[in-house]
Amino acid sequence: MRDALIILLCVVIGSLPVVLVSAGVARRWGFGLWLFSPLPTYLFAYLVAFGVLPTIQAVFDYRAYEMLSVNHDVFVLAEILGALANYAFAAGYCMLSDRGAAAPSAELEPPAVDVRLYAARCQRVAFGFCIAVECLFMASLLQVHALTLDFGANRQAYLNAIVGAGYISLFTAVGVNLLIAGTLLAVWSGRLGKIGVVAIGQVLAVNSLITARSTVTLVIFALLFAYVMVSDRTQRKIRWDRIIAIMLAVVALGTLLGLSRLSGDPDAAIAAAVTASDNTAMRTIPPLVRPVVFLSLTFDMEVLFEQTLMNSPGPEYGSSWFEDIVYTYAPRALFPDKPVVYGTTRTQAEVAPEITGGVMLTGTFPIGIWGEAYLNFGYVGVFVTMFFLGAMLKYCYNKCLQLTYDSRVNWACVFFAVLYVAQGSNSLGYVRGFGPFLASLLATGFLLWLCLCAIRFLGRESQRPARAAPLSGPDGAPGSQATG
Repeated sequence: MRDALIILLCVVIGSLPVVLVSAGVARRWGFGLWLFSPLPTYLFAYLVAFGVLPTIQAVFDYRAYEMLSVNHDVFVLAEILGALANYAFAAGYCMLSDRGAAAPSAELEPPAVDVRLYAARCQRVAFGFCIAVECLFMASLLQVHALTLDFGANRQAYLNAIVGAGYISLFTAVGVNLLIAGTLLAVWSGRLGKIGVVAIGQVLAVNSLITARSTVTLVIFALLFAYVMVSDRTQRKIRWDRIIAIMLAVVALGTLLGLSRLSGDPDAAIAAAVTASDNTAMRTIPPLVRPVVFLSLTFDMEVLFEQTLMNSPGPEYGSSWFEDIVYTYAPRALFPDKPVVYGTTRTQAEVAPEITGGVMLTGTFPIGIWGEAYLNFGYVGVFVTMFFLGAMLKYCYNKCLQLTYDSRVNWACVFFAVLYVAQGSNSLGYVRGFGPFLASLLATGFLLWLCLCAIRFLGRESQRPARAAPLSGPDGAPGSQATG
């Protein structure tokens, strides 16, 4: 129980700065814009990683990975560093102003007719491209027999196919970016349209069959985010009880998709999912708590942070992050000397070889942002990295909030909004593996820039378009003239 009290004390101290910043944001921006900000998802990841999972281990005498060595002093140090790092995260988040020079909500006017037509054209282009890319994705999956009703077999076939076939992952990234961009253009067009519904349904159906939980939840989050942006702009009342209910349903859906991957012997599959070893201590955990353990193991960053503090080979001065950025998306066909193990996979093999066996090629057990920061730059690196993370997330979210008051299609806002929804809204993306997150952020930004350039070019107005009748504003007056 002493360890549980230490965990509780550290979690309370560590949560305090994020809670205080959240209270200020909710007071200034409103509950909705706080709910979709990086703050609640980051706080949730911290609470599970440094609170829930360590508490389960302390109370039930359970160890997530029995083969790993344990040092009580290192455990206490990891909890303290995790708590203090939140102050650096909050400082970085507070360093930037809230929204910039936003116009008062009461003075906002609906987008003019020309802007709506332009946004609708660009939206159709984005959704059309998305459908085409998803058809290529489906064709790739059909070749490897990954579109059957056996979800577990589909998942295994998909994972086997993407090894050495990066174009399949490319189809996924481009298709999702196009879908999110088209969805967010509804801020100016006012609707998704039939083609948008088809594109969304196609992406959800295909990714459900391969149990791609992150993609399915991402699409639903993008729809909710666009809805909140439009409602904030138009001052419509939002039913937050329904929004929260949908989010809880998304969590349940992700759990069901995860369980649907289990094929063959269910007992053996669940045992393998709960722990990487023959963990007899699992028997001491009540059955009602075991699903919590199953979900908490995804947030094993504190456990591996302890291993990093004990086994770190020394400061690497950012080399692991550099390797992730340079090698992750480099095609092996063009770079045959590309290492097999690099960046995150290399550090996890160095820090926790008992789990990985020293040869694991996928990032199943990344050491997390806290561990990566310490491994690269020591104690100072933990605080500097968390400060940078808070500032980066705040900047990106500030840019995408301009969607709520810009009267014209602001492509810079669309760019940052898609980046935020695709990369920054899921805290697991950056706390579980910061190096892969940076690599994905840069690659997604480049692909997104190309996609938006194509959408703008093909969505431009023809030489002599047929002008539609002006749409009425909220008081019955035609909207003022504007261009896209």
